[in-house]
Amino acid sequence: MDASWLKVMRTVAISGVAAKHLAREDARTCLVIGCGEQAKGQISAMLEVRNLERIFLYNRTRTRAESLKTYIYEVLHFEGDVEIADGPDEKVRDADIIICSTSSRTQVFDGTLAKPGTHISGIGSFKPDMQKVDLNALKRTDKIVCDTFEGCMEEAGDFLTPIEQGEISKDNIDGKLTDLVLGELSGRENESDITFFKSVGFAMADLVTAVAVYRSLKDKG
Repeated sequence: MDASWLKVMRTVAISGVAAKHLAREDARTCLVIGCGEQAKGQISAMLEVRNLERIFLYNRTRTRAESLKTYIYEVLHFEGDVEIADGPDEKVRDADIIICSTSSRTQVFDGTLAKPGTHISGIGSFKPDMQKVDLNALKRTDKIVCDTFEGCMEEAGDFLTPIEQGEISKDNIDGKLTDLVLGELSGRENESDITFFKSVGFAMADLVTAVAVYRSLKDKG
């Protein structure tokens, strides 16, 4: 099995489950910042859990965004509108869901522009010196959920940098994805809440995905 494929699939699944619990039920617009391979799966996951009508794309290299736009129409068979933005902040106000799927070490959008009710998904940054979701977004967030607390406290610069600066604390993180799924943590509680899900990845998710692939192939002989 291709490890890169497994990584994409498990990250996609995790993000989709988080959005199912944290994004507004009536979310119809999605902004994707970073249009690499991971973005293809992220959009697919959002389409599984929400009835999106408009997708906005931004990438520093416009040709990559154009390629993703083609993929969304031809492979995912999306029937809504796909628009390529000229800058990361251009469509923040219009987005019900914001997906940050880049390995950027610096902040990729202005958190003050996110409207009430927005769900933000932060993936792709997995080192202590990577902080792509700015402090304004974190401070405005009503619920913060991570994939694993231990992993994020080791690798998530989105948390570690502002914690070191004394801007937020570990207590600002409300819980883990498993808490949501098991009902030990409530999901979205208010239509105006801003929610944030952070994933740095963990090996168990890769293993579970691999087992699912193996069992499927075995069943097919």
